[in-house]
Amino acid sequence: MSKLVSTLHSKRSQRAMEIDSQSPAYDASEEDNDPLSESDGPHHPPTRKRALNNSNATAKRHQLAQSIISDSDGVDSPTYDGDVESSATATSTTRPHLREHHHTTSTSTFEGNETVEPATTDDEEEMKLAASTLSEPAPAPVSTAAFDPAALTPEDIRDYVQKAINGDDGRVYKTNPPPLDRPARIYADGVYDLFHFGHALQLRQAKLSFPSVYLLVGVNSDEQVREHKARGIMTHAERLEAVRHCRWVDQVVPDAPWIIDQAFIDKHQIDYVAHDEVPYAAVGHDDVYAFCKKQGKFLPTRRTPGVSTSELLERIVSGYRHRMFDEKLEKMGHSELKAEGSDYDDSRMGSRRESRVASPVPVWPGVTPSIRYVSFNMPTDTLRFFGKILTFGFPLILTAVGRRILAFVHRLTYNPYSTPRDDMTEPQPYSDPKSKNIVVLGASFAGMQVAQRLAETLPSGFRVILVEKNSKFHFQWVLPRFGVAPGLDRWAPFIPYDGSMKGVTMAAGSVELVFGEARNVSAGKVLVVLNDQGREAVIPWELLVIATGCTQSAPGNVHNEAELSAFQIKVESPATDRIAIIGGGAVGVELAADIRTFFPEKKLVRIYQSKGTLLSSFGPRLGQHAEKVLKELGVEVVLGQRPRITGTTTLTTDDGEETFDLVIPCTGQKPNSAFLQDMAPNAISKETGHIIVHPSLQISSSTLDDDSHSRIFALGDVAATGGPKMARAAHFQTEIVVKNVNSMIRGEKPKHVYSPVQNYFLEGSIKLTLGKGRFVAYGEESTEGNGNVLVEGKEKKDELGVRMWWWRLGAKYQKPSS
Repeated sequence: MSKLVSTLHSKRSQRAMEIDSQSPAYDASEEDNDPLSESDGPHHPPTRKRALNNSNATAKRHQLAQSIISDSDGVDSPTYDGDVESSATATSTTRPHLREHHHTTSTSTFEGNETVEPATTDDEEEMKLAASTLSEPAPAPVSTAAFDPAALTPEDIRDYVQKAINGDDGRVYKTNPPPLDRPARIYADGVYDLFHFGHALQLRQAKLSFPSVYLLVGVNSDEQVREHKARGIMTHAERLEAVRHCRWVDQVVPDAPWIIDQAFIDKHQIDYVAHDEVPYAAVGHDDVYAFCKKQGKFLPTRRTPGVSTSELLERIVSGYRHRMFDEKLEKMGHSELKAEGSDYDDSRMGSRRESRVASPVPVWPGVTPSIRYVSFNMPTDTLRFFGKILTFGFPLILTAVGRRILAFVHRLTYNPYSTPRDDMTEPQPYSDPKSKNIVVLGASFAGMQVAQRLAETLPSGFRVILVEKNSKFHFQWVLPRFGVAPGLDRWAPFIPYDGSMKGVTMAAGSVELVFGEARNVSAGKVLVVLNDQGREAVIPWELLVIATGCTQSAPGNVHNEAELSAFQIKVESPATDRIAIIGGGAVGVELAADIRTFFPEKKLVRIYQSKGTLLSSFGPRLGQHAEKVLKELGVEVVLGQRPRITGTTTLTTDDGEETFDLVIPCTGQKPNSAFLQDMAPNAISKETGHIIVHPSLQISSSTLDDDSHSRIFALGDVAATGGPKMARAAHFQTEIVVKNVNSMIRGEKPKHVYSPVQNYFLEGSIKLTLGKGRFVAYGEESTEGNGNVLVEGKEKKDELGVRMWWWRLGAKYQKPSS
């Protein structure tokens, strides 16, 4: 049952009404929408009695608005109020109702208003009307071309919710079915700063989740925002008003809690709480919505990629960095923002002055814009980039030195046995009654790091068993280059593990490397098929760490020198004159650039990307730069298409079939998680195959309370951590796992959580080769591509530093005998 709260009446400044909008003294911030009122006096929050008595006036207001909409004067009428037009479309059809659903409910931004009595029967009828009244104008053609705003149809939204009700797609929770005898009361909450269409689309999903929905929206206070995030741009009152005018909202709740509890759910009679499914951590909570998920009251929505308050702020900052200036700021007394020495073109009419050396920031991320950067302001980026490196570098160096000192001390005191062995022999393979195993599956970047750090920190009586299916370390970063460039050592990307676990900081017996493939995980045991003639071994574990990564497409999936050589010979062959690369990620872009620079005689090198920009997992700036470079090299770039491979060398697109000499698929990765299916099927995402984890990096499962499940961790590319799929991200995840593993050994609850936001610039940065002798370094401040830095550089060696990695893994750079 809805509860009415008082309405906030906005008041137009008398001064603003007296000043012409073209006057230099005009300030648009003083003007807002004035309610149609017969009184010029001050407005006060009405009592419940006054609100009910004014119901006829409210209806008349909507009738007036409807007549204005259909009147020939339209928006030019002096009595026009856009606030009541939000349900109008560009048709002349008479609507069967005059009330828009969000006007049937009064809202307030006043703190301390008393809760009113339960609503009457009339109120219930209004709530039902609000829940069932839906009206959505058709998108403008420019919006359709840019975003495909109709992608989330009501049917698609309800199908997504139904999967949550069924517990499908690897979810660890189930959503309750909706009530059948009344509208579903759905609550969404947030800060809603600089309220934008990404916010509106989230509320739209909530509103359209069922045929009949009454949507309540909670807006967090300024104090909460400062405590849990950072100072907002808009005040609490401004954010409340922005939300109130969204067509999908039926009621605004100004006293929204940061963490929802049962008392709040009961107070507002909430059936569901709507939010995206990424766990939202807070102090003392892995996920503030866990309570709602456990009760079956969580309603999943999907985020709008590339649209956020932070991204809007970044556009403003980027505009200033690229010497764009709005002259209204000068009228407001901020002429210093022009920046001394800037080169402005004052000859253009209009309020926006643009630099001669830079064109505007792209309007929408993730979409191919019509206007692009001409200059990236490289000197400034270079200073910022090295500033970031120094900011992160010094603390990391000091931390690494401290860990190394502690590792030396650990080596002197560590004993792999819980008690001294009488026979003083080596530990028994895989199982020893006096030594408990911490098993790590996978020895690529993530697995190698976590095994080494555990070996340096585990208490006596525990040891690491590292299981790896490959007999050599595969240096994935350089495989695209070694799969193209002539004259390189094809064996170099495959580095022997011989010295990898013999570092001076690791005590004898602290780690054992086993070559084999994990086939099945059960409580306290893992079945491994050993590389030695296919024998099986059952390895017991006290705690399990999964770092098995993902299987990639060529050339990332080659296993040895022979396969890599065969791939390179095919690329280099004179018979291979027309090459198509499917996938515009890092591997595809590097391959295309390398093929074109090492073999410029090739007739055609084309790259297909299904998204609107290359490298879409990064911000748009990197993708635009890569596209520009590829086109300069002579690579054909086709965006917005995903061709189908209909033959060995034949592709089918919307334009028909085309045959090439070589087709290289570079799309997608397949997480290596199948071995966990029998033990924890709900911990594997049915959509992506990644292992779902909590912020503590323990696997997420419907039976997480089970002791064996809580003792399994996952990190790196195989885990859905929310962080970038980069080796540097695995470095930070490693420390979380190591700390939590040691906490559990001590009998403590894991309390360390992984947050990709904290070190995102370092974790998500990339060094991307763009052909022979050329690379670009790119970093972002956040997951949404904000605060990006792009620096170009020259690469001196074609081998891309592979020799250094031989040294880091304790191996001598020479061709292995086998």
